[in-house]
Amino acid sequence: MQRARLLTTLAGLAVAAFVLGGCGISAQTVGPVAEPSATVRPLLVQTIYTAVDFVGRHGVLAGYEQTLAGGPTTATQTVETVPRTSEILRTSDGGRTWQRTSLGNWQVSAVVMVTAKVGYLTAMGLDGGYAVLRTADGGRSWRRVMRPPFQPTVVGVFGPANLLVLSGGRLWSTADGGRTWHSLRPGIPGITAADFSSPLTGYAVAGTSILATEDGGVHWQRRYSLPQALVLQLGPATGATIDVPSGGRGWASFTLSACWPGGCPNVVLHQGLGGGWRIVSGEDAGPLGGVTASEDRFPGGALSLWATGPESAVWNGAGGLWQTADGGATWQEIGAPKAHQPSPPFVAVSGVRPGDIWAVGQDQWGGYLLHDTETGWEQVRPEPFPVSAVDFVTHQVGYGIGLSWNPHAIVGTRDGGRSWTMLSLAGSGLPIALDFLSPDHGYLVTAGAGGSLFETSDGGRTWQTVATFASPAAALTFRSGMEGAVLLETGPGWPLQFVLRETADGGATWNAGSIPRTLQDALATPTPVAVTSASAILPSPVDGYFLALVGGDPELWQLRAGSWSALSVPPGEASRGNGPEQYQGGSMSEGPAGDLWLALQPAWTGAPVRIMRRQSGEWRTYDLPLPLRLNLPAGSQAISAFGPGDAVLLTNLGPLETKDGGQSWQRP
Repeated sequence: MQRARLLTTLAGLAVAAFVLGGCGISAQTVGPVAEPSATVRPLLVQTIYTAVDFVGRHGVLAGYEQTLAGGPTTATQTVETVPRTSEILRTSDGGRTWQRTSLGNWQVSAVVMVTAKVGYLTAMGLDGGYAVLRTADGGRSWRRVMRPPFQPTVVGVFGPANLLVLSGGRLWSTADGGRTWHSLRPGIPGITAADFSSPLTGYAVAGTSILATEDGGVHWQRRYSLPQALVLQLGPATGATIDVPSGGRGWASFTLSACWPGGCPNVVLHQGLGGGWRIVSGEDAGPLGGVTASEDRFPGGALSLWATGPESAVWNGAGGLWQTADGGATWQEIGAPKAHQPSPPFVAVSGVRPGDIWAVGQDQWGGYLLHDTETGWEQVRPEPFPVSAVDFVTHQVGYGIGLSWNPHAIVGTRDGGRSWTMLSLAGSGLPIALDFLSPDHGYLVTAGAGGSLFETSDGGRTWQTVATFASPAAALTFRSGMEGAVLLETGPGWPLQFVLRETADGGATWNAGSIPRTLQDALATPTPVAVTSASAILPSPVDGYFLALVGGDPELWQLRAGSWSALSVPPGEASRGNGPEQYQGGSMSEGPAGDLWLALQPAWTGAPVRIMRRQSGEWRTYDLPLPLRLNLPAGSQAISAFGPGDAVLLTNLGPLETKDGGQSWQRP
């Protein structure tokens, strides 16, 4: 896209674990504008995931959106109590691609996939009612097969059509996929958890006791009760879970009510080969003769517990995931993902074999989905978007670099950024910047020991090498298929050094370009000021801009008629050294009407992202609300201007667009 070139900066930020919903964001005005927007309450939308289940590479993820309201620089937001329409995301390739289905006004509490095609979910409606829904096509469509009066829990699955549900103390069974149900009220009250290994054999928890049945719940026998002294000291049970596979060896856990600031006491029990239940959790035997969970080891309520073998189990407590292979004598935490240290509580877990676990959680940024593989935890984005660079050619057509699981991916959109498709993989070297002149014709540079320039004529599907450089590339810009420039890092050493290379014959030959003299002088001083990043927009050898972060401050130069001159940025930005508004990264883009956009990422995480737009010689400056951050891995393009007042910004919440010069931003 001519004169709309975003070129890179060098900054490193972790990608956040959630995707922005479709709600507008109003930027706080901090500079002179025609109509200040200080009274507008910014809104963010978080995607919250509530349930997940996988059968092999086929999976279903359920979630909904909730609105966050708060000031533009307030990290703690206010949550709107009414969730939006729930959605089902489904995958058939192990989470690499996802398809979306709207579920309407149902908030899902659990998903149980029996096969790759057949599954069930339990949900609560916005009107307070409950339901069990069934899919026979892998999650594409769902139909309600049950509407019980109380919260339902699936406690037994014996085939695609055979299901057992616990609701309001009653057991409900179906043998025809939910068309007809048979109700049974057990002879004991207060069942809070149950697990059936067959239509006849099952276990249940009532109060602080474990019960068993051999006739489908008609009659029950008490098999175990927590010691009375333990209950008197730590209170009655407020929650329980039980899992007993065929053979009678299994696991159960109780959460007791005597909570402390670090969590609530938990008691985990195991029924082993010799029969009989025994307490196995915790470290302190104490005078009660039982074992209570210690605050530092099991600091919260037990959410889920799975038997993975006769003597092995996986337990999802508020401290993370734990596993045992010796009947509960010892427990080890399953390695916490780096993006979520320490391990937070997981809302839902699927696939309890270590090395193939899917976990859904929630933190201050919203919901996230993690996959524990043989090589460690991976973060999965059900709604992929580019994470390193973005360049829009028109309102609808854009290109980007990187996906959360593959930084070499080249992606494209044809619907204004609402969805992205992987087009190709870059060859040797890490793709660092791209520049498209039309929906089909574009260029790409890579970093590494040396940089390479590639060209595409089919919309990013295939790439041909144009040139190779001795130094890593940091940015590029092309005015036409013949005229272009590449910014290279040179050195070695610190601070960074930069050179420009320009071509007028499509990359066949390259000549040295000019860099602002004041920047060269700063780098040449005996104690040079650190230059953390630099980028340039040079549509021609005599026309363009150069941006550098020198000592954390943005310094901007303009090239006109082959001569560089410094441009002042809005006052109040400079605080060289350790000022609170020192920046660690930024990006620049020029729109087709000549308006210049800067996007700056503060070094202090509590400071807002700053957007500056220069039009007709005047600056307008806006701050974006937290927790928005720029996506600025090394060599990123975080902003792309493509129309009068129109731009796309790449953030930790995904791409955002503005159509009013930066005053408000929303998901494409």
